[in-house]
Amino acid sequence: MLPNFIVIGAPKCGTTTLCHLLAQHPDVFMCTPKEPAFFSREEIYQRGLAWYESLFEPGRDKKLRGEGTTGYTGSLSDVVASSRIAQHLPDARLIYCVRHPIRRIESIWMDYASYGAFGSRQGGKVRIFRDFCRSVRANPAFVDTSCYWARLSVYREKFPDRQIHVVFLEDLEAQPQIILSGCFRFLGGDPGIEIPDAEKRLNVSSRKSVPTPLGVLLRCLPNSNPARAVRRFLTSVVPAAVEKPLSRPSWEADLRDRVVDKLRDDTKAFLSYCGKPPDFWDLCQ
Repeated sequence: MLPNFIVIGAPKCGTTTLCHLLAQHPDVFMCTPKEPAFFSREEIYQRGLAWYESLFEPGRDKKLRGEGTTGYTGSLSDVVASSRIAQHLPDARLIYCVRHPIRRIESIWMDYASYGAFGSRQGGKVRIFRDFCRSVRANPAFVDTSCYWARLSVYREKFPDRQIHVVFLEDLEAQPQIILSGCFRFLGGDPGIEIPDAEKRLNVSSRKSVPTPLGVLLRCLPNSNPARAVRRFLTSVVPAAVEKPLSRPSWEADLRDRVVDKLRDDTKAFLSYCGKPPDFWDLCQ
């Protein structure tokens, strides 16, 4: 009961939305959790292939079984993840979601900030600060993961192009039914199935809020009835003291220029591979 397709990322490029929509197709089963991270996290990989296979047991009657782990194309884990996927699932179909590279960097920081996840994360590999530009400087992987051509090339060394399908978030938002039909056709499902509420977006960073220092403290309280009552009271009476709207971060000019310089050639090669015009994304916008 192993999967026959995987949504391999990239982080903050609509993978949650896409997996939700794919799961609406009668031929498709998506496992729970949506991101098992089996091939990218060592402690989970050590649970063994039988554990991973058990996640797909409920979908044994489905023609298509899949999962979606964004970490499989994170720059810190793509080599290991791609090698393990190729070893265990050499015939798997891979869907790679992408978006404007600069917007992806902004969105990944916004996602961490919305959870008040400041400090070291993922075993110290990620360092998050309230200051966006400081976070970008501290985490080269933020930019490297937006180098889509470099990330995809790791997989192209192990999988033929016929097993790889790229989905642009911009296209999914503009023409969801057409993009979904393309995905179903690629996977071998019926492309004529209409998916309800295909325009709905999940896990959108711009809709989130960021906790204040008080909000972070409240989240650290024990999960007891008195603590929950305090959180509910403060959130309802003085919400601004607990959280504030999360706006898109601004860039320091010199940092933005350095990031664009690093992304430029990679983005050009990636867009060419996908048959997109070179100005599909304006990195300097």
